[in-house]
Amino acid sequence: MSSAVPQPASAPGATTSPPGRRERRKQEVRQRVLDAAIALGVERGWDTTTMDAIADRADVARATVFNHFPKKDDVVQAWTERREAEAQAHLAAGRIPTTDLTVELGATHDRLADFNERSWSESRAYAVAWAQSSTPLSLEPLVSEVYIPILERHGDELRPGLDLGDAARVLRACYFDALARWVEGDEAQTGPAFSLRAALRSAQEIVLGGIKAP
Repeated sequence: MSSAVPQPASAPGATTSPPGRRERRKQEVRQRVLDAAIALGVERGWDTTTMDAIADRADVARATVFNHFPKKDDVVQAWTERREAEAQAHLAAGRIPTTDLTVELGATHDRLADFNERSWSESRAYAVAWAQSSTPLSLEPLVSEVYIPILERHGDELRPGLDLGDAARVLRACYFDALARWVEGDEAQTGPAFSLRAALRSAQEIVLGGIKAP
């Protein structure tokens, strides 16, 4: 879930020209390099993936890789942006209007689980790359763009005075905890040890119900 970056307003009547052939070619090469880096990260592990190996896989010069991604952290940032955009699209495609908070949160967590479960290997490789990256990665979009809007739509089901930001951050913490445990494993492991969907549903039940007996 990526943060929206404000863009300058266009002048009245202004039109945006489509990218020219040179720009299209540049973007195609950039995407090929990123695809190669992701594939290598999944196959070999991110810590052993070198910029030289990325250049070989993408069939470009080493200098071309550095022109697009001066550091490995820049690759991770681009990977993050891609995953966030794909996750947002995945959530939007499965969004079903409902008047029940439990149902909407459950459907959202199911969609997040489905997104990550498309490829456990890539999700695991990405988590490792993220953990090794020195570039700060924002976790706020999941709060501001996913959880808070859901809570706002169901304010009548929440206790009076509840801080929606705090509640959303608790939900985010539960999501990332489940995800971190789900991608754990040794080198020989080829799949998750448990269902991410079930783990997210369990965490949601605890958050909504609380841990103190009535």
